[in-house]
Amino acid sequence: MSLQFIFTRDSFMPDTVGEVLTEREEKLRERFISDRYEALFDIGSQTADAGESISLGFLRTVSEHFTKALTQMPELELVREQRHMLKVPYVSCPAINQDQRGFL
Repeated sequence: MSLQFIFTRDSFMPDTVGEVLTEREEKLRERFISDRYEALFDIGSQTADAGESISLGFLRTVSEHFTKALTQMPELELVREQRHMLKVPYVSCPAINQDQRGFL
């Protein structure tokens, strides 16, 4: 099997039940458990595995398109090879019920 993800209305998380994962998938699962937004940002620049699950492929595609959109904005001076994620403090907002993260 391959690493699967569960999607909710507000978020996503790795499925942790009953999967036999490769060492690489296990490391990726741990990264998503530790900080799913940082892991999501990073997978957009990684090569997909041949046996990758549809849900991981979807997240990879979202990340790739997000990064591509950012790098094409003339207002932002962003070099693709030098991009990194900047963690900002949690901000409580009734309309948004998740960690607030900034991307640079």
